[in-house]
Amino acid sequence: MMSLKGSRKRADFAALAALALFALALCWPVLLGKVPVAADTLYLWAPWSKLPHAPVQNSALADSSLLYLPWVAFERASLASGEWPQWDPYSFAGASFAANSQNQLYYPLTWLLWLLPLSGSIQLLALFNLSLAGWGMYAFCRLLGATQLGSLIGGLVFAGSGMMQLALEAPGVASVYGWLPWMLFATEMALTRKSARWTAVAILVCALQTVAGNLQWVLYSYFAVGCWIAWRALPVMNYRLEVTGHRRILLASSWRSTWQTLLRGALILTAALVLSTIHLAPFLELSSLAGRTGGQVSSHSPPLSTLLRLLMPQFFGTAAPGVGTPMVFNDLWYVGIPALLLASVAVVRRAHRSVGFWLALATFAILVAFGIGPFLYIRRLPGLSALLPSRIGYLLITSLSVLAALGFGAWLRIADEKPRRAFLWLGALALALAGALLAGLLLRNAETDTALQQLMGEQLWRGAVISLISLAALALWPLLSLKRTLAPRSAPSLRAALPLLLALLVAADLLTSVPGYNSFVSPDALVPVTPALIWLRAQPGNGRLLGLDAGGVTFNPNTQMLYGFSSVEGYDSLHTRRYEEFWGAVDAQVRPVARGNPYSNVSVRPQAYTSTLADLLNVSYIASSTPISIPTSYTPSYNGEIYIYKNGNALPRAFLLTEAKVLSTVQVRAELASPQFDPSKVLLLEADEQPPQVAAPTTSAPGSVQITDYKCNSVVVEAQVNTNAWLVLADANYPGWRATVDGHEQQIYTADYLLRSVPLAPGRHRITFTFAPTTLLPGGILSAGSLALLILFIAGLLPFGRFRSQLDNT
Repeated sequence: MMSLKGSRKRADFAALAALALFALALCWPVLLGKVPVAADTLYLWAPWSKLPHAPVQNSALADSSLLYLPWVAFERASLASGEWPQWDPYSFAGASFAANSQNQLYYPLTWLLWLLPLSGSIQLLALFNLSLAGWGMYAFCRLLGATQLGSLIGGLVFAGSGMMQLALEAPGVASVYGWLPWMLFATEMALTRKSARWTAVAILVCALQTVAGNLQWVLYSYFAVGCWIAWRALPVMNYRLEVTGHRRILLASSWRSTWQTLLRGALILTAALVLSTIHLAPFLELSSLAGRTGGQVSSHSPPLSTLLRLLMPQFFGTAAPGVGTPMVFNDLWYVGIPALLLASVAVVRRAHRSVGFWLALATFAILVAFGIGPFLYIRRLPGLSALLPSRIGYLLITSLSVLAALGFGAWLRIADEKPRRAFLWLGALALALAGALLAGLLLRNAETDTALQQLMGEQLWRGAVISLISLAALALWPLLSLKRTLAPRSAPSLRAALPLLLALLVAADLLTSVPGYNSFVSPDALVPVTPALIWLRAQPGNGRLLGLDAGGVTFNPNTQMLYGFSSVEGYDSLHTRRYEEFWGAVDAQVRPVARGNPYSNVSVRPQAYTSTLADLLNVSYIASSTPISIPTSYTPSYNGEIYIYKNGNALPRAFLLTEAKVLSTVQVRAELASPQFDPSKVLLLEADEQPPQVAAPTTSAPGSVQITDYKCNSVVVEAQVNTNAWLVLADANYPGWRATVDGHEQQIYTADYLLRSVPLAPGRHRITFTFAPTTLLPGGILSAGSLALLILFIAGLLPFGRFRSQLDNT
């Protein structure tokens, strides 16, 4: 018995090691020191595009250099300066960094990665995300009773799926992706063992996924786990039967088990959200101030035939419309042809009592993604209106991974017990694949684009080869069972090798499904430097930068974050509606999101550089890839790979005004759009905030202002005030900013619809602005308290023994 257990443990460790090697194979350039970040996409835009460079490998990966790399660089720089990065001073004239749901600020793994060099941390995170996904699916499939090799196949399929490979360089997605099977594993252990300790572990695992990144994948994961809990709570899953004559009576105790399962499951999911409060609360606060969440997803859905492109691109072409069109992780749900064959076996064979659940979950994902029938209206539910429906393919991939693991064991059983029937099944599968191949040929012949036709032909050939090898590998097992073609003595060794051969086939299929998709760069190329950047770094002051689109995009947001430049532009999933409305007053292309299109304006890139609002926001430098016509207030200052102009009318970051108008919010917006508005002379305040009255304006100078300390979360201003005046700080106002004047608390008023202002009396003053998010204290208390309680539960040190005993017995 001991040797049997030992051999099983060794096999489990071997499978986990194989999954780690598979992750390394998917990221093999890491072995050469390369980093999985598409930093080469920076060369799509000026100033980098003006320098000699190799062709950009994959423009679809630009988010890795526009979002994730700048965020990580900012976090590291902020921590190096001794600050926890709560506020981002470089984007949108200032924005809440704590409210960003994808920057992994509260993901414990990133805290460990901060100890490594930037390149090493990115490499390790990519490998960990792939390994985590594979290991989690392996563990969950083993828990369901799948064989070790079947579970290995499930892990390979989940970790190597098309969606995961395409999201590899988007840590906010890839980090979330791999936690779902661990959530299912820990939840199942808690429900099965009815253990307080495992319940605490499940809460912790669910919370880890919640803080790991993109909340859309988190939402789908919570839905999957919630469905699993509900399914496990069904009386038929917890039944005890009493047979009386020919009647079967469902005992009442099964209903008690149902309610206990539901309560424990609700506790796991609810407590996980409470534990994640410090991460979720700032996001929810920003959501209430943003415009994107008010949009509604379009009712348009792709035809159901697109599903064939997502799952079997070799036969039907990819979801991308043409050659050279970049794909993103929404466009590929590929799990491999062998996995589809095994999943079909699991469904037909009813290989496990949970097969119906996974089939239902996969079907639900398809119905929602394609908006079939009433499932179209699920998109309209509160909180779901701004989601991309195609991303629910994540749950389809999860279901197919589990079914493939279960189908492997089912195939071995049917091949052993009824080999002739197995050949009949193989014949049916071969006919289905032949039909797919024929359909692919018809589609290829109907294509008029020669380049696309050639590409489809190459992929058809690849799909046909993989299909034939898969069918041959599956056929060998029943063939050996018949013992007609090989001697009985040689059969056992071959029978042991065949399952491993199938696992290798699955790995090979996935490793070659999207070859060369991801970009890898050398560590010294992560943040390329150009002469223009060196020039900008040498300029005194803290004036903001604005990049123009004339002749090509210059300084695409958020590239300025990599170099520590402040900008009025920005790129993020959410930003405040006020910021869009502020620029929309003078720039027609910047408008709050339109109803029916919740995905627009994730990037705010105003171009009205000659406007008074650009002057107000301290836009001191204009960068363009080509020469532009400039007013007399602008001075050509740099002429190299790009053109940089200095704005002589730019107001200082902090200044004093004595004249103020108190208007309604609507009137303030109208005044901003007026050509007569002069932000250097008059301040616009909002009546709703009830600002205090100030003395009549005087002709004398109001005084002088100097910023003596400017950090991420705080700004210190020294002011010499000659008369009653308003101090204006040209940074975005946001809930959580507090001000003190000479150590005394002072309310901050919204100036010119966007900025911060405080009233000052004559004299010399020290004004300190500090960002302490309104959600930080309550969120921190809830998260810290929940974490402490969980640690006590997991360690078995909880002093409330009676409560723990009751929870263990529920």
